[in-house]
Amino acid sequence: MPKIKSDAYYSPLMMFKMRMFMWIKSYDTMKRWIKKDINNGNILFRTIQQGTGTATRYLIKGDRILRVLNLVKKGRLTTHK
Repeated sequence: MPKIKSDAYYSPLMMFKMRMFMWIKSYDTMKRWIKKDINNGNILFRTIQQGTGTATRYLIKGDRILRVLNLVKKGRLTTHK
């Protein structure tokens, strides 16, 4: 697992390239996972959105990523449908 800094912010592309979520096999899947969370209240990642339309950037703080990984490890969050 890559070194995730809790105070750093990561984009979906950075998260995918660093293989933070080993079960996610494509960048598009990573984006869909994040957008689905945003549409469901943005509770899991607490994603910060900058810009609008095709210029929208998504940033997720490292401590939230670590929290999600911990939930998966404990079995409280499933990685499949």
